[in-house]
Amino acid sequence: MIDTIYLDLDDVCNTLAPYVLHKAGCSIDPTSYKFYPREFGFAAHEAVNHLLGTTFTWDEFWLNLPQSTWATVPTTDFFYRLVETCRSLVGEENVFLATAPVKSPACLAGKMEWILEHCPPWLQGQFSITTHKANVARSSALLIDDLDTNITSFCARYGWGILVPRPWNHLAGRNPQAWIADRLKQFQFTTRGPL
Repeated sequence: MIDTIYLDLDDVCNTLAPYVLHKAGCSIDPTSYKFYPREFGFAAHEAVNHLLGTTFTWDEFWLNLPQSTWATVPTTDFFYRLVETCRSLVGEENVFLATAPVKSPACLAGKMEWILEHCPPWLQGQFSITTHKANVARSSALLIDDLDTNITSFCARYGWGILVPRPWNHLAGRNPQAWIADRLKQFQFTTRGPL
């Protein structure tokens, strides 16, 4: 039985990857993954280099993103429905955001701004900021994330996972909202907190 759900922030709750390409000057819809160059995986800086002819390193690109960029990433089109679904399955005290920041104060501050702007009040203080999401894994916990490695390591610690289709994983091309909804049906949930 699942009693706790962790939601990845970037590219699950929001559209970070296409948004940062758009902000860097690429001609790409900031909310759509349709034209995100799959061959670069999650290495958005390499996608920007390819599309614009620049030579950003990982550090030059990610560590210099301003707080305003992190704070203004659009929500995914299914974010609010996903949060409400998770709340109904396990109770609002048992839904958490899980996000891996880059080593930049602007990143952390911007993510906090994003949470306060977009999340319902009950979720605004329920987050885990870590690059090791598997540390919160247990047999009654579910992680919804876009990175194969996060899901694999979470499951290796006896947790459960739902991989969100994105261009950089093997589910690319599937409808994320439908995929998540279908996968949630495979679990049994126990509500521990207030609805």
